Amino acid sequence: MSEGKRDDFTDSDHDSDSDDSSESSEPQNKCRRILNKVSLAQWTVLGAVLAIGFGFAIQHLNPSEDALKVLGFPGKLFIRALKLIVLPFIATCMMLIPVNLGDISAAKKIGAKVLVYYLSTTFIAALIGVALFNIVQPHSAVPCDIGSPPVKIPKPVSVVDTILNIGEGVIDDNLIGAFARNNILGVLSFYLAFGFIFMKYQNTRGGHYLHQTLETVYQILMDLLALIVRFTPIAVFSLLAKEVARLEEPCIFTLLGTYIVAYFGALLTQVLVVYPLIYVVTTRKNPFPYYRKYLQAVVTAFATASSAATLPVTLRCARDSGIDKDTANFVLPLGATVNMDGSAIYYPITVLFISGIQKVNHDFGQQLLIALVSAIVSIGGAPIPSGALVFLVVVLEAAGVPVDGTLSYFIAMDWLFDRALTAANIFGDAVGAGVIDHLVKKDKKKYDDMKETTKAERARKRRESNIPSRRLSVSVMSKAQTALERFSRDAQATEMSSQSV
Repeated sequence: MSEGKRDDFTDSDHDSDSDDSSESSEPQNKCRRILNKVSLAQWTVLGAVLAIGFGFAIQHLNPSEDALKVLGFPGKLFIRALKLIVLPFIATCMMLIPVNLGDISAAKKIGAKVLVYYLSTTFIAALIGVALFNIVQPHSAVPCDIGSPPVKIPKPVSVVDTILNIGEGVIDDNLIGAFARNNILGVLSFYLAFGFIFMKYQNTRGGHYLHQTLETVYQILMDLLALIVRFTPIAVFSLLAKEVARLEEPCIFTLLGTYIVAYFGALLTQVLVVYPLIYVVTTRKNPFPYYRKYLQAVVTAFATASSAATLPVTLRCARDSGIDKDTANFVLPLGATVNMDGSAIYYPITVLFISGIQKVNHDFGQQLLIALVSAIVSIGGAPIPSGALVFLVVVLEAAGVPVDGTLSYFIAMDWLFDRALTAANIFGDAVGAGVIDHLVKKDKKKYDDMKETTKAERARKRRESNIPSRRLSVSVMSKAQTALERFSRDAQATEMSSQSV
């Protein structure tokens, strides 16, 4: 009896423990469900917001340079990992694109559409920069005795050298050196040419094995990219917190306040007016839900200030948004190299602002020339951090504006301007991928409809051509049947006459 009671007590204690554990685990499961609903893009945005607040909070503590290095170290590793994977990823994609498209004419049509889109948006961006400068007139609010912090000014390069560098970048003299120098344009052009030549051998035994190998390598790189992208929120927090914490001269915001209004106004015009208008006219869809799918890539671009480093994240966002794999793999790497709409806005506004401070006036024709030079130089710009700053000196020299200490303020604020224009470039790449994907699918649908129409037309003609033969066969059959009936009647009559005899 006592053992039965002891067992009852034991069972009751076990039930109470299980109830307590279920009650304690219920809040944990609820929190886990809530955290699982938060997407990686939302975590990335949250990391950026927390980084800005944290950076301003520790700014008053005057952190040492070593402390800032430690703070930015995770972000530095993240950028290195992205740069490590971007060139092998581009090489694999470029080799697979022509083979997967299966038709050289189709690849040429896609390439033509891509170039028309990127060139047109670049020139539009440069014109928007000139227009916003004339509307805001930012130089009029700056005092004449503006100082110049002691910052080294980049060495100027001529416009001719800039244009020729584009051609040298397309055809690199050393493939290993192109990888070492992170020459995306050279790697892209070489492996794209390799892919077109590979189309001749894709039906051979070796070509089949190589195609399967490249597809496997592509999937491995995608999985590796997914692993790297998981650390985006931490990297964004690390990079932005470091930059905000080291900001030493907030007075620059006051001196360049009207310039910042004009600059960001031009970027917002390009992102919120030009790109959506192109997207709506082409696809007849709302662009802002599509924008939301690239939020993680935009925040990553703002943190890294590099279109090349952001490219793997942009490709992942494109795949998640429903863009065809081959279209995204062709459009986005090319966009990371030549689509520099943010730089095309940055150059004319900055050049006209500096010239206005120096009392150097430009008429409308000269401003259009500055916009043209800005668009051309931006196409040859490198997709790396502070790449726009180097070529800014080129546009200043081409416009005849003396390069003096005023440029030092833009060098000091380059961390902000460069991040903003890189984020704008990602929006342009995203819209370009969506527009080209829509046009390619539309052309494919037209081709399929035309093919079906041609097939139906051939079947109809075949049926019509068979009608006379069928009529002939019917007439022959009817004559044969009539002759058979006549023969049978004659036979019966003969038989009856013989019987009567």
